[in-house]
Amino acid sequence: MVTGGLDVVEEVSGRGIPAWGYALGGPRVGSAPGASTRGTLWVSLPRASESVERLLLSIGVFVDHDVRPPISWKLIVDGVSVSREFRPQFQVETDWGIYMKAIYDVKPILSRRVIERESHKIVVIRDAVKPIKMADAVLYARYSSEKGVYSVSYWTGAVALEPGEGYQVNANLGRSLEGRRRAGVIVHSPYHDASFRVIAGGSQPETAVGEGSHYIEASIPYKGSPVPVYIRYEDPGYRFYPRIAVVSDVFVAEVKAPEPRPRLVVEKVSARDSRVVIEGYVENVGDDVLEPSMLVVLALGVRLARKKLPRLEPGGRTSFRVEFAIDRLPIRPSRANVRLVWRRLGETRIVSREVSLPTAPS
Repeated sequence: MVTGGLDVVEEVSGRGIPAWGYALGGPRVGSAPGASTRGTLWVSLPRASESVERLLLSIGVFVDHDVRPPISWKLIVDGVSVSREFRPQFQVETDWGIYMKAIYDVKPILSRRVIERESHKIVVIRDAVKPIKMADAVLYARYSSEKGVYSVSYWTGAVALEPGEGYQVNANLGRSLEGRRRAGVIVHSPYHDASFRVIAGGSQPETAVGEGSHYIEASIPYKGSPVPVYIRYEDPGYRFYPRIAVVSDVFVAEVKAPEPRPRLVVEKVSARDSRVVIEGYVENVGDDVLEPSMLVVLALGVRLARKKLPRLEPGGRTSFRVEFAIDRLPIRPSRANVRLVWRRLGETRIVSREVSLPTAPS
């Protein structure tokens, strides 16, 4: 039987940009054997280019069944103390502990920091025999900007599901902005064979499998409102333990804004003995800034090289040259994949090119 629920934190439209970032899984924090009195998670959130309208931090933890709130701890974000007690607004029982979730308004202390940096340090300190298991840390933001318009619906809480059960939220995004719609769901899984499926507004099913915490994202084709987001915990057809999973967060957003559009060009691939050199350039042919990106070269599933590329204004261009040893692989590949990886509004994006590698010299 489904227990618990998610509440709407906010459901708004306006001019600006919504963004969210998360860190999943974490250490056991406490003074018990096998735990540490200090636990750290790092959350990446797109930097604000203008002022911050809303900034929330939610923390989810698992505790033993005999632990009751308030829970003594110290929560520190980017070196600033946020809380000395954990008082969850949501909690739900599972067969592997109690999941608890608390939300903090951190705009007064972090507004300047989200303009200055993208990565944020979340530290929990607890010196008590009963440890807590850090499960998730989520930063949710809305930035003012004349560049974009948005509709966003953010839900958080704690829902317990057994195999074969599902849960649905209906996100009110209002009239379509003719922008890009996407949904993100955070689930916490107890078992290595557990499988989850997310369908958002008629999207293709997106899945996650395995033990631990997962973020499942789906592109939404539906342009109406409300947008149904359905999370199903698949039934494998046999009994296992522990079996109860938790859904903790759902994000649904539509954004219409200028976009960077990187063009990745490989101009030359050369080899000398066991060394391969790839040269080319990246050009931003879009109408917004391309933040610093990462160039990665892969072959046979192995990363052979990586290079950080600079920020590019619209129309900007930067050249690259990467060199790597090909003899580190068990066999000499004939092809490699050159990828450019960047982040936009909390989402990882990739453009790639297949290249032929020179044959070994005779």
